[in-house]
Amino acid sequence: MRRDPLRARALAAAGLSLLWPGLGHAYLGRTSTAVAFVIAQVLVVVLSVMPGFWRVTAPVWVLLVVSSAWSAARTARRDARASVD
Repeated sequence: MRRDPLRARALAAAGLSLLWPGLGHAYLGRTSTAVAFVIAQVLVVVLSVMPGFWRVTAPVWVLLVVSSAWSAARTARRDARASVD
């Protein structure tokens, strides 16, 4: 069975972003987007240490991780399609 390189690159970027938001974008060479996601992640982690803030930061963290993975996969697919055309 033949593997689709477009799908593999998108899955790799999404998987890396699930490990740490921004890592998938760094893998794709999108450093400014990666830095933005890392700064957001650090801010969420710092705020979650403050008493009572975890109630707000927990859903924000989930949203950040999911949006980072979705964005990295979408960017990988878009980059691959642009290189084919």
